Amino acid sequence: MSKEIEYKFLVSEEKLKPHLQGLQPFYIIQGFLENDGFFQSNSRVFIKENKLYVYDFVWDILQDEAIEIQALKKDPHTVVRIRLKDDEAFLTIKGSGKINKGTTLERPEFEYAIPLKDGQSLLTFCSSFIEKERFEIFLDEKIWEIDFFKKNLDGLILAELEVSDADEQFIKPDFILEDVSNDHSYTNQQLSTRNKKWKKN
Repeated sequence: MSKEIEYKFLVSEEKLKPHLQGLQPFYIIQGFLENDGFFQSNSRVFIKENKLYVYDFVWDILQDEAIEIQALKKDPHTVVRIRLKDDEAFLTIKGSGKINKGTTLERPEFEYAIPLKDGQSLLTFCSSFIEKERFEIFLDEKIWEIDFFKKNLDGLILAELEVSDADEQFIKPDFILEDVSNDHSYTNQQLSTRNKKWKKN
């Protein structure tokens, strides 16, 4: 099991623009599964709306992490996510986050590459979605992920930075504005539930 320690920021689009010149974005679609349905069986099945679907690759992944997955099953805040990134697909399982050092959201995380066709199929079972274009900016030996959200979230731009340790120091680029790392309303899962066009509160 790995862990995710991530900062998340609102950004200045005007100051961001020079950093994006010459960069090509990835297109990302993320869907979120209801974890109760996902974890209801110990056999090689996926349960959704009382229908059984067999996904051997999911079982093969989860059985290797049996002890940790059992712990996540008991966590009502566990997030199960399917992500398509251009022509790649990933299955991600995240546990509850905790505030570390007052500012950073730290979460247990499992992420696995899966076949694209299986990711596309699993995405049809998801209850909520987000779509976004992501740019990766390399600054001061850090990779800043800049997400331009689409559809109902059009107009929202977030910068994300993953660090390996909560004590790790980094320089904030000039386009960084408010730190929203601890604001649960900015998690991708919460953003996916918005049914109206994005408007900053």
